Amino acid sequence: MKSAPPRWGGADSIVLCTCYYTNHLLTLITMKIIQKKIVKPINDKIINNFPYYSFLLSDQRYRYNGEINNTSRRVFILKENGPILALLSYQIIKSRFGYHLKCLHTPAFSKHFFNLEANRQNQVIKYINNLIEKVATKNKCFLARLEYMIPKESKYKPLIKFIQTKSKDAPIQAVDATITQQINISQSQDILLSNMRSSTRLNIKKLLKQTDISVEISQDAKFLDYFFKFHNQTRLLKHYKEKPESVIRQEIGCYLDKMVYFPVAFYRGEPIGVWICVQFGKYFANYLAALDVNMRKQNMRASYLLFWESLLKAKNLGCEIFDLWGGMKPDDYNKRTKWDGINSFKRGFGGNTLHYMHIQDIPITPKYFIYNIYSKHRTRKMGYYLDW
Repeated sequence: MKSAPPRWGGADSIVLCTCYYTNHLLTLITMKIIQKKIVKPINDKIINNFPYYSFLLSDQRYRYNGEINNTSRRVFILKENGPILALLSYQIIKSRFGYHLKCLHTPAFSKHFFNLEANRQNQVIKYINNLIEKVATKNKCFLARLEYMIPKESKYKPLIKFIQTKSKDAPIQAVDATITQQINISQSQDILLSNMRSSTRLNIKKLLKQTDISVEISQDAKFLDYFFKFHNQTRLLKHYKEKPESVIRQEIGCYLDKMVYFPVAFYRGEPIGVWICVQFGKYFANYLAALDVNMRKQNMRASYLLFWESLLKAKNLGCEIFDLWGGMKPDDYNKRTKWDGINSFKRGFGGNTLHYMHIQDIPITPKYFIYNIYSKHRTRKMGYYLDW
């Protein structure tokens, strides 16, 4: 790096370093540009010790990112000869306005970062911003977008306020499960049921007594075919755009070896619904879901049983949190949106709404300000919200 990283004064003077993780090698790049390669790859255990993370930061996902985009990089920020403080995972993406740099579910931070004093946390944020701006500028991007894994909680308010002085709220809705419903499943089944909405609890109990409907949880990829059958039915019915089937298959394929589970609902022996759940560390996430539209018309309500059996599977796997993966409105947002139905459905299962800070943009060129106006108009026109 051409410029020296920021130093922290005092008895424990520290130099921040950048680690680029590519081709499964960890390269420590110091201010003297001395490279030390470590053959042992960074594994998921490091990320699993972060307070906040998701399967989008897993090794499997990183490999997938590299398959579809050769600009993908994973970067660790750490104290020299000390612990990792933060993770960046980014790629360069082309859009109608040009190239932009996207950090998916990053920066994410270790417990060591959150234990730092406020001024030192701010130094790390400045370092990350400088690094991202350099990468974005070098790759001729008009913006850099960061999805900070920092919840909007009172204890993080000063940190979030500082971050927002160095960047702008992105003119988009809460994508990538930045607002999500999470359930602490370390509790007993009785407590989990008691925390649900009464109508949700009643639906689960009724379905458990029915003999015509059942749920099987499998890791057999054959159920992807049923998922896409139902998914395409819903897409045509609701008239919405989605990633091509080939793209979703490739993405799910990167998790198949050990992370993906298919909860499948059967009615009289025939599949009528498939969820795609991903287990990573303490999380069990309901990533994608599709139901036979004909069963919906018959008011089968298979989703309640799919949820309950998935929750029990997650408990058996030793997970701590069931993540219903996005589709949520902010707690204090009272206006009607496209998310109202799914928002109400997910809240019925209990738990808490985890609200990460607003996605942040760092403008790189003046073109960003034209994009900003366009994106705000487009988001509102599509019926989504900007204030979150």
